[in-house]
Amino acid sequence: MQGDRFIQMFKFNEIILNNGLILYLLILFLLELAYLKIADYYNIIDKPNARSSHTIPIIRGGGIVFVLGFLLWSAVNQFAYPYLLVGVLLAAIISFIDDIKALPSILRFGVHIISVALFLFQLGLLQFSWWLLPLFILLIGIKNAYNFMDGINGITGFYSLAIFIPFWITEQDELLKGFIGVAMVSLVVFLFFNARKRAKCFAGDIGSISIALMVMFAIVHRIIETGNYIYMLALLVYGIDSIFTIAQRLFQGENIFKAHRKHLYQYLVNEFKIPHLLVSGIYAVLQLLFNFWLLMAEPSINIALGFALLFGVSYMLLKFVLHKRIGHFNYN
Repeated sequence: MQGDRFIQMFKFNEIILNNGLILYLLILFLLELAYLKIADYYNIIDKPNARSSHTIPIIRGGGIVFVLGFLLWSAVNQFAYPYLLVGVLLAAIISFIDDIKALPSILRFGVHIISVALFLFQLGLLQFSWWLLPLFILLIGIKNAYNFMDGINGITGFYSLAIFIPFWITEQDELLKGFIGVAMVSLVVFLFFNARKRAKCFAGDIGSISIALMVMFAIVHRIIETGNYIYMLALLVYGIDSIFTIAQRLFQGENIFKAHRKHLYQYLVNEFKIPHLLVSGIYAVLQLLFNFWLLMAEPSINIALGFALLFGVSYMLLKFVLHKRIGHFNYN
């Protein structure tokens, strides 16, 4: 099994051509260009503020290409994941409107609950059980973490690719493999415009929320296929940064629902002036290497959790050292 998966890594050209991913790439590139023109005309702009890691206005909502890619793939494949598609579209629409004009939190939260419910229904998991509420909370938390982590050039695109690539290589379900492949293509298109010193666009909530749902679908589908919950660690790097940052802010008595600049990546970019793409690349490479190990070696749960604990402790030490270098514990 592992040998077959390893051999697949050397068949990229054949897989890409057979699945028509080049055609998807060209179509999505043109659609993204069209969106950028429209967004520029209608002034759909992300203006920097005190919490931003950028200093100039940038077009917002470039992550619409993730939704367009999923919609295009669905049309070609007889709408294979209809409930997931509706869930992504609902979350994308409310997020795009919120990108343009702030909406009430209760409205956004309600739509996100519906989108997660459709996500679970697509996977056959929407049933009354003791674990349903914790699962809902976990999935909504992951969506929000993905959104909060989308703060510098390249991070959402590179990190999502780092998750998708190992899953794509090892996936045995051809339908899901095609879904992941087109999601990866949409990320490549987005990164062409975003992974620059001066980005042409940001993903916006529409991008970070929609790609989060697609990433979670690939992960949860693999858990259902294998019955192995270890694959939740495919989000280890984001998970560690998000959980410990929330803990830090709670310890400091802050409102965790307000914008901030206390994620590790924000420290590195804003305080230590490390280039956006280098920091984004580090996050992605760490997760990519871990996920290849996770999916290829299939370690025991104890070994994987031990590694996760070691990574968490290392993160805490690094964050503490950087925080001391900044000079105070009430950094805003």
